[in-house]
Amino acid sequence: MKTTDTNTAHTKVREIHRVHPHAVTIEIGNESERMQKANQLIAQRAFELWRGRGGLDGYAVQDWLQAEAEILQSMAAGFIDCPETVTVTTGISEFESKEVVVCVEPRRLVVSGAKTDLSEPLGLGPELIFRMLELPCGVDASYVTAKLTGGVLEIQMRKEVVAMPATPHLLAA
Repeated sequence: MKTTDTNTAHTKVREIHRVHPHAVTIEIGNESERMQKANQLIAQRAFELWRGRGGLDGYAVQDWLQAEAEILQSMAAGFIDCPETVTVTTGISEFESKEVVVCVEPRRLVVSGAKTDLSEPLGLGPELIFRMLELPCGVDASYVTAKLTGGVLEIQMRKEVVAMPATPHLLAA
């Protein structure tokens, strides 16, 4: 049953990208699976760096940071905070919209993606995006739009509506 659900979801995503070529896939919830894959690739590359140095100890942090820099694309983001929405923009020119997934949580945004065309061998170009951004306010994850146009990813999220506490009425004595 799960395979059918996954195939149906992938078919819907392909259809969306055919009709709206700049559309980015939006998910609500947890990014743990993508984070785990990114960490596995980074660990693999860090091990290759260690092994390439002849197994010399003492460079674990340096190897990890170099592996991150080789595998993950850095991502600087700008925030536009309006009364009802928050917009995040970032440049990710190496990726196509169909390769990018935006995951929205109430106070966090995760942008992830993987190159589908790996013509360059591992370690010679950014193949993954995985960045978590803390948001300046809570957002309603069910009202999100994202598009990638000309290498610029724009994500617009509706701010979370916070119920105001009821004001007690004072009764005259």
